[in-house]
Amino acid sequence: LLLMLRETLSDRDIPHRTAVRNLVKKAWEHQFMEMSMEMKSAVGKISLTMDIWDDKSMRAYAGITAHYIVR
Repeated sequence: LLLMLRETLSDRDIPHRTAVRNLVKKAWEHQFMEMSMEMKSAVGKISLTMDIWDDKSMRAYAGITAHYIVR
């Protein structure tokens, strides 16, 4: 679809799915490390809130939020 919509693009301009997967994984690992370091420097306790629900198709979802204060 992208190649049809923009004629100046070639196959080499669109990354392969494994390349995109690797980029997302690397970004997640970086963000996880930053968040871990930030939580370690939290002042006081870390509070968690959680919500679990499902949609009409019975697919389950879970959300977890951490609340903390940093210096």
